[in-house]
Amino acid sequence: MIKLSVRVTNLFPEVVTRVENNARRHVSDFGRDGVRQAQARVAMDTGEARSKITSRRVKDMEYEVVSLAPHSEYLEFGTVHTPPQPFMAPTMAVEGPKFERKMHDLV
Repeated sequence: MIKLSVRVTNLFPEVVTRVENNARRHVSDFGRDGVRQAQARVAMDTGEARSKITSRRVKDMEYEVVSLAPHSEYLEFGTVHTPPQPFMAPTMAVEGPKFERKMHDLV
């Protein structure tokens, strides 16, 4: 007699945990990489704007890249006397698609 048997195991909880852990890592990486990109792009006179770019965890699975220099908005959007020198929007244009690909590859 020959006997074949198959055992089905529910691996769904383990898969969900792995996806969540990898997603958390990608979100954190996005914050770190976003800071690097923005710092590399920001116009520099005194270095204050560059030194005030940081990322912060807002809540689980949510980071934001922020520029805390008081004149950041003037650099990004310009004034009536100064043309825009964007650094945050181009950073998002580069890092956003990278992040989306990483998240898409998780599923």
